[in-house]
Amino acid sequence: MSIKPNWQSALNKFLKDWKDKDFVEAALLTGNHAVGVQTKYSDVDVYIVLSDKVDWRKRGIVIDGVLIEYLANPVS
Repeated sequence: MSIKPNWQSALNKFLKDWKDKDFVEAALLTGNHAVGVQTKYSDVDVYIVLSDKVDWRKRGIVIDGVLIEYLANPVS
């Protein structure tokens, strides 16, 4: 028996690390899950908007078997 990963739970775990950071301006769900056309093969697309004082970028992580494809960039 295969257990289907819960993308919302994985997304909440992912966002937990970002929520209290003073350099995070917003988090936006994008892609298939945002518009409700995801399949069992869909990853979770998230855009993390960072403040302009940040000079680094990040992307991509797997949580509980769910690929969270994210971009974390300053607005500029």
